[in-house]
Amino acid sequence: MKMTYHKTSDYDQEYGNKFNLYLNNFGYFDNINQDIKVFRPNGRLDYHIIYVSNGNIEINGTLLKNGDYCVYYPNEPQSYVYKVKENSRYYWLHFTGNKVKDILNDKTLKSGIHESNGRINEIDTLFLSLSREAIHASGEKTDYAVALLYAILQLFASPTPKAFQFLRAKNDLEDLSINKSIAEVCSYYNMTPEHFIRSFKKAYGTTPANYRINHQLTQAKNLLLDTQLEISSISEMCGFSDPYYFSRLFKKHVGITPTHFRKTHLEKS
Repeated sequence: MKMTYHKTSDYDQEYGNKFNLYLNNFGYFDNINQDIKVFRPNGRLDYHIIYVSNGNIEINGTLLKNGDYCVYYPNEPQSYVYKVKENSRYYWLHFTGNKVKDILNDKTLKSGIHESNGRINEIDTLFLSLSREAIHASGEKTDYAVALLYAILQLFASPTPKAFQFLRAKNDLEDLSINKSIAEVCSYYNMTPEHFIRSFKKAYGTTPANYRINHQLTQAKNLLLDTQLEISSISEMCGFSDPYYFSRLFKKHVGITPTHFRKTHLEKS
């Protein structure tokens, strides 16, 4: 994967189109002594993440706490406030690239507010490493800085430590050769289906049904790009008995049909 980093507040269209992942700008606020308000009615041209290491950020009446973060897609209105708090630290990332949308979709990092997944110490460590790299780079492009960005995105998307209790359920949901109902999957856990769904979502950031669909579509995309199999065969291999339903679901989540997805990506390669 081609990656690069450049310390500038401006969006660089050339590098945004050239590289798979491009870290446009990075920074942080430390120990602020007054609230800092940010208002961009037209958003930015690149992707933007704000992250609470320690403190609170207020977004449309919602208060982000330690470990929480917000993802903004290009041209989305932005309005938020960094709040005063002792020993506060807030990080921000501006990035783009021709594969960013695919990366975020694969990691289910959708636009909006995301609660902490409990990996604050690990994420903070990566941000500290990125801070040191940004200082040493002095505006130069470095692959290492963007590798750190990719690792941060990976950790954001990682399940909470509590998720290990649902490892058996996760394996069942990822097994495309079976299609167990939620009631069957949760039967191991002495929980009602409602309690299981809530607990699974807290651990993985999504419901069991959406987790399976995301996994199915990820595998489908890989098969579309790496094989010459017919759509109907890929549909069956990914756990869909009806190829027409598979195509409709694929278009709903990916934005284009499986055939168009294969054609578009192969033309770019």
